[in-house]
Amino acid sequence: MKYINIFSIRPDLTVFRTTFDNYVQNTLSETDTAYTFTIVSNDIQQVVTYDKVDGVVTEEDVGVISEYSEIVGINKRVKLAQIDMRTKRLIYQGAPWPPKAPVAIMSLSDEAQRNWIALMVVSSGLSYPYAVTTIDDNQYNFGDVTELQQFCLYCLSVVSGRIATGRTLKLQVNACTTIQQLDAIVDNR
Repeated sequence: MKYINIFSIRPDLTVFRTTFDNYVQNTLSETDTAYTFTIVSNDIQQVVTYDKVDGVVTEEDVGVISEYSEIVGINKRVKLAQIDMRTKRLIYQGAPWPPKAPVAIMSLSDEAQRNWIALMVVSSGLSYPYAVTTIDDNQYNFGDVTELQQFCLYCLSVVSGRIATGRTLKLQVNACTTIQQLDAIVDNR
């Protein structure tokens, strides 16, 4: 676990300034895209997630914890949210094209995925070579309709594959019954 100065991240998170010494359990976990803080005090738990990319803070007052199983359930929700954020970040890294000898990285953002689907639908009516912008703002020219359609299908497989790896981790998380089992699951994709 990596410890950081929480006040330098978001000084407006006043929950961390109040009676910090009274907390029974405090955990901070970090992924590529977010910090997640779990605070337990007097059988009340709060989870705060700070998205490093968007700067968005979400706070969830989980409430009174009456049983160990509730603590496991809360930690499962945190772990599942972290996996979802990591999956999103992996998809947004884009896809190399062509796959065997990449010369460009194509965007797979939500908007880009919609654009690729639209291009596939109208691909037979386009003039080739057809130019598109790459993730690093360069240009790539699709030589013909077959290449463009192959790329669109490849994008679908890349996105599906990255979602599937996240799903595998989430199934493991859902099968956990203890905190130790949850801690043993590492998203190293």
